[in-house]
Amino acid sequence: MNLEEAGAHYLQHICSANEVGDGYNDVLFGAVDTLNAGGTPELTPLTNAAAESRDASRDVAVAFSAEEAEWPTAVQEDIQTLVDFQYEEMAFLSNMAEARDVDQYFTVVDAYEQMTVESDGPAAAQKIRAKLGLPADTVESCESYTS
Repeated sequence: MNLEEAGAHYLQHICSANEVGDGYNDVLFGAVDTLNAGGTPELTPLTNAAAESRDASRDVAVAFSAEEAEWPTAVQEDIQTLVDFQYEEMAFLSNMAEARDVDQYFTVVDAYEQMTVESDGPAAAQKIRAKLGLPADTVESCESYTS
C-alpha cells in the first residue's frame, strides 16, 4: 500500500471501531452518572456495549494484521503497537462483557483504564495518523467513514 491507500484502509477500519467505542463510552458514562446519583446502573447495557466494543477491537486487530495489509514501512511498527493494544483491550472488554454484577464490571473498568494510561497504543494511533498525513481529529476525519 502507498501512504494514501494505507490512510484510507486505516480510516475504513478505525473509524467504525471508534464509533462503537463512542457508544460504549455513552453507556459507561451514563452508568457512572447513575452511580454518582446514588443509583444502581443496569448491568445488561454495560455488558452489551463492552461486547460490541470487544468485537470492534477484534475487527481492527484482524484487519490491520492481515497478510494482505502490506503497510508502508513508515507505519509498520506503530501498526503492530496498535494491533497489540487492540488485543489487550479485547481481553479487558471481554471480561467486562462477562461481568456477573456491576461491581465486578467496574473493577475491570478500573484495571482497563490503568492499562490504557500505561499503553503506547493510543499514542501509536496518533503517530499513524501523522505519518499517513491524516488529521489528528478522530471525529472530523471519520465523517466519511461512519454512519
